Amino acid sequence: MRVKGLCNLTLSVLVAALLLAAAPVARAQPSPSQYDYPKMWNYARQMLTRAPVRKFLKDVFAEELKISPEMQKQFNYPEAIKEMSESQFVLLLQNNPKLWPMIDEYLKAVPEIKEDDPRQEEVRKAFREKFRAAIEDKGVRRKFQKINDAAKPMLLIDPNGPGYRNVKFYVNHIRIMEDGTVIPPDDLQQVWIEFFHGGEKQEVVNVFEFDLERVADELIAKADSGLDVRVGIHKPSAETNPKIQAIVEKLKKHKNIMVHLVDPVGLNHQKLAARDWELSGKGAALSSSGNLTQSCSGKEGDLADVPEKERPKFSVPNANHMITTDSDILANLVNHELTKTLNPEYRLRGKEYPLSGAWQILGGSGKDPKVDPWMIVMFSPNGGIGDINLDGISRLIRLFCGKEIFTMQFAFSSKTIEDALKWCAKKLAKEGKKLPFEGVFQRSFAGMDWSVPMSMIGYKQDEKSGSYLDDPDSDWKKILGKDGLEKMRKNVFAEPEFYGEHSYTYPDGHGAKVNAKTHHKMMAVGDYVIAATSFNFSEGALSNQEQLIIWKDPEVLKHAKAMYRGYKSMTTRTLEEVLLRKNEFLEIKKSGLIGIKEKGKDKGIKGGGSCPGLLKKP
Repeated sequence: MRVKGLCNLTLSVLVAALLLAAAPVARAQPSPSQYDYPKMWNYARQMLTRAPVRKFLKDVFAEELKISPEMQKQFNYPEAIKEMSESQFVLLLQNNPKLWPMIDEYLKAVPEIKEDDPRQEEVRKAFREKFRAAIEDKGVRRKFQKINDAAKPMLLIDPNGPGYRNVKFYVNHIRIMEDGTVIPPDDLQQVWIEFFHGGEKQEVVNVFEFDLERVADELIAKADSGLDVRVGIHKPSAETNPKIQAIVEKLKKHKNIMVHLVDPVGLNHQKLAARDWELSGKGAALSSSGNLTQSCSGKEGDLADVPEKERPKFSVPNANHMITTDSDILANLVNHELTKTLNPEYRLRGKEYPLSGAWQILGGSGKDPKVDPWMIVMFSPNGGIGDINLDGISRLIRLFCGKEIFTMQFAFSSKTIEDALKWCAKKLAKEGKKLPFEGVFQRSFAGMDWSVPMSMIGYKQDEKSGSYLDDPDSDWKKILGKDGLEKMRKNVFAEPEFYGEHSYTYPDGHGAKVNAKTHHKMMAVGDYVIAATSFNFSEGALSNQEQLIIWKDPEVLKHAKAMYRGYKSMTTRTLEEVLLRKNEFLEIKKSGLIGIKEKGKDKGIKGGGSCPGLLKKP
């Protein structure tokens, strides 16, 4: 029986400064049993996927769901979050362990909701009264009000040490370190293989596409050795791509491997894995911008069957990166999130997902978020207040307006994020300063009519001719002024020339299309980095299964900067130059001198080959 899930929900993200700048709150130290996050997440899965429970919690904790006027004004937030998030619910449980037996009793008495069962309704009514009395009579509400802030993440503490350690950053193109040292490309397929090879008890992975035979063989080998393995793959991808179909059939033959073809409302677009969350000290997680495909993770690019010495320079993988880290907490969190997607008792879709809020995990000593490095993890659909663009990315930009921003983006269409950048640019302009922004963008998508990068350089696409025009009504022109716009145009780059679509002819005469693209979804704002995320900066991504991670970690920042330097060093043209060059081709086409096949203006990214961008209409 599917557990029915939920509507929109709560607000719970943030980027650190606000977290760190907030007035300190006296907080009782939980007992060791209260660090049992897996048990609390299990309660959250079972309780918050029930509509009657969500409604009850919304009524009982109505005051705790309100957002201060200051926060509303600063971040464009609503007056209140719509329902209690998982992060708030877990915080409530952590500090009120006496509620746990009551929940156990309720779940035993009501294993599933039966709306048309009068006897069950009486049972549920009795539990509602009992729970409400416990909240009021035992001072639960008063204590919760002191520690709860719907606009903050839930801080997860490992009593045995740091919440995460051993962060490793991998990139499949060159990195240039601050001292000029060049780090060669990593083999991301091998990283996936080694990650799964390290598993001792259990592994789970959820991806959009999966066609790598060697990775499938490693998962099969681990399953044969006794590990429990779960694999999620986007159903439409598996049904339309023969290579993915072959991988699915191969994995399904093994009894210790559960394969679920995820049928989402949007896209099952995560690139996320975890292992050994039930083995203390052995948990680990992998988060990637790219899929388990040859075009995303294979070092050879699309022409893997061509000998290395004969392979052309343009046969490279899509530009991607990933991060692995040792963390029992993060591994358990990933397992919790993927359980809602993959396990038969849930398999949620769209609004059925409870609003998960946001989760903060500490590195370093694992004790002090003011000193230690940390990560904040969010998921869609229904992460934070339900809009990661607003309360994750946009909030980061608004909090640290004036700090250097650099980004590498596959598809950037979110007007919410663009509005935050405009807000910051206006604020700086009043102070006589310019927005310190630069980025490298996927060439064809940056020229779509919904493109934020194109908007930022003051261009638009003419609907009739397809030509790119200087936009006289551009907001960015008004905000930046002539000098500021000129600087922006010099700082917004198209991907390296050898990326894009190319043709290759084999010795026997048959041809093939070779495609490589910028597939990063990375942004750094000052000391804070969005990295190893599957989340394209778009409105469409809000309805997808995605992961977003914000890092305040010097090691991650160092390699993010090196990744950007390396990629930028290979670029040859600004986006403006690319758009003007496209205009020249359009003129040649109109003249009839040559025939040029145009891809047209698709308001959604349909992609091609393996690892397509698949961005929904903004």
